[in-house]
Amino acid sequence: MSDENNINIEEALKDLFSEVEDNSAFEVTIPSLGKGYTNTNKVVSIRAMNFDDEKFIAGHSGKTILDDLIKRCVSDVDLEELYLEDKLFLYYKIREYSFGSVTKLISKCEACGQENDLEIDLSQLNIDYASDDFENPRTIKLPTLQKDVVVCKLQAHNQDYAKTPEQLLDNLWRFIKKIGEYTDPILISKVVKKLSSADLRSITGSINQVDFGLDTRARYVCNSCRTENTALVGLSSDFFTLS
Repeated sequence: MSDENNINIEEALKDLFSEVEDNSAFEVTIPSLGKGYTNTNKVVSIRAMNFDDEKFIAGHSGKTILDDLIKRCVSDVDLEELYLEDKLFLYYKIREYSFGSVTKLISKCEACGQENDLEIDLSQLNIDYASDDFENPRTIKLPTLQKDVVVCKLQAHNQDYAKTPEQLLDNLWRFIKKIGEYTDPILISKVVKKLSSADLRSITGSINQVDFGLDTRARYVCNSCRTENTALVGLSSDFFTLS
């Protein structure tokens, strides 16, 4: 191909995309403010999905597709150390920047059963940020044993140990760094089995405590009976599409 043809193609491409806003990257502050992280920054860069991402999705098995989208579209993050609240926030932001902030859903009124066609602006969902005193791991005092315990919050790297309440109890020792003056994991695993229900629930409550994050609930008024409702903006199969 001649240089003249190359120049013409470049000019044509420039002309075609001349009115497209250059939003190649967006900076966002994650809800945790990066507290407790080693490799993830408070402010991260997100880019909109593109042709290469669509090809990747088309050939993906589906099981880890959301996590893989974060790896592809978000910089300055270590996926394994992310809190689940930050992961959810990034999913929604990738969708917002790739397909627009408005998403459509149907919500049934709790009062009259009327189905309401809604358009929810994702950019208007409330975000709670980590408080000044948030830390991970954090120290809590057990109500029965009356000892300080250093407990880790649920993160991506340990979420497989807590998929059910029973599974979390079986793996509770993994989330505990210290009980009293003791740090030995074998000892901690034996101590856990001797704790009272009150102590166990204090620990599991700390692990699962929601300290920050994106509120995926949206309020609306029913078109039929005018009752105020709350709709959950969930990650459905068509979430990452144009509304």
